[in-house]
Amino acid sequence: MKNCHKKYNKIHFIGIGGSAISSLAVMLKKEGYKISGSDEKIYDPALSLLEKNKVDWYEGTKPERVKDADLVIIGGSMLIKNPENEEYLEAKQLGKRIESFTYLVGKHIVKEESIVVAGTYGKTTITSIIAWILEVAKKEPSFLIGGQPLNFEQGIKKTESEFSVVEGDEFAASFGFDMTPKFMYYKPKHTIITAAQWDHLNMYSTEKAYVDAYKSLVKLTKEKNGSLYISTQGQNNENLVDQNQKNTFLYGTGGDFRVNNIQHQKKKTSFEIKKGQKNLGKFETTLLGKHNIENCLAAISLLYNLGIKVEDIREGIKTFKGVKRRLEIIGKNSKGATIIDDFAHSPVKAKSTLEALRTRYKNEKIITFYSPRTSEMNSKKVLDWYKDVFSESDVVIIPKITVKKNTKKEDRVHGIDILDAIEHKEKYYFPRQEQIIKFLKENSGPNTLIVFMSAGDWGELVNKTIHI
Repeated sequence: MKNCHKKYNKIHFIGIGGSAISSLAVMLKKEGYKISGSDEKIYDPALSLLEKNKVDWYEGTKPERVKDADLVIIGGSMLIKNPENEEYLEAKQLGKRIESFTYLVGKHIVKEESIVVAGTYGKTTITSIIAWILEVAKKEPSFLIGGQPLNFEQGIKKTESEFSVVEGDEFAASFGFDMTPKFMYYKPKHTIITAAQWDHLNMYSTEKAYVDAYKSLVKLTKEKNGSLYISTQGQNNENLVDQNQKNTFLYGTGGDFRVNNIQHQKKKTSFEIKKGQKNLGKFETTLLGKHNIENCLAAISLLYNLGIKVEDIREGIKTFKGVKRRLEIIGKNSKGATIIDDFAHSPVKAKSTLEALRTRYKNEKIITFYSPRTSEMNSKKVLDWYKDVFSESDVVIIPKITVKKNTKKEDRVHGIDILDAIEHKEKYYFPRQEQIIKFLKENSGPNTLIVFMSAGDWGELVNKTIHI
């Protein structure tokens, strides 16, 4: 990242459709900056957010639109989609200042007491929980969340607080432009790591490379004399723990902070927290599943050590509403089936989502529609991860997957490949939407859950399913 402090008034975002970058664009517009942006396609919640705030955006590329920009921001995956993006090339040709959006996050959001939430999964939910508890405790934190937390109007806020909470993604700041992991730019003083379970094969070709990125985050936190919170449940986390390092805390089974006496009920889950031998008491949440209890534990561990009152933490956990598209109940169709939308787009996330649903819906028939993030389908290595992912689902549906043209033919992963990799007694590959609708219509009922798992926009399909 360049250390240039030249003032800028007009900012153009290439890839404005991301959930975090769209929130940042809206925030800066409200501060008085002139904002424009482009993307291939824009889906909700970013679409509604940009339209509501009358942000100037368009689909496709228009090189002439960068000419009057003082600063050009590249979204994290835009140069994966098209390394020859015309707006990017035009900005380079004109000598424009170009940065990844992490530059703006570091400049406008990150504070002295910087909390960074990292890991293969759970980041969005934990970041949202921490931000909400700090809000309940009247600390009014700045935050950046890669999703839409239901307790806030949007996933970004800038305040005068000493606290900031940022979702620390391990993916490139801007793939093809700046390959530094995003979390390395957020000046972490307090860091949570849920897991270093190999992901993003398009950036990390080996598991070691992926784990090494997290080791760099641990080192950076130590250099700032900060505190680390590492899950005992997370894969590869044992490689990140230095037993002699002060201010390193483990949470989970056998850790410094532990969960006891979990009680799953129809509308809530209760549990107790212990720090060593000290009982911090009983907590309640409306969130589903063991993985969300662990998410709560991560937030509680960090905030307790930061001196936030237990009663404020307890109230924050109880009143936390969740995150849009994280096990979000959309409604019921005319046949009584419950429709759920979830952002799970990788094997580990899909598995956790289904296990969570089973804790509350023990006897219902679960039909899972699964569509992975296409930018990650560039290596057949990912197929090894799908074997038992859908074991808690009764039925699995895989749709047609768009293959990126710049992926080598021998590496391309198609929907039928994922279906073949899954060990499941009832699984279907439906390349056409009408096939999916027909099946869901014939198999809807009052004791049925239809779960849509995707990072993309299947809103039309969800809407048609609601109206079956």
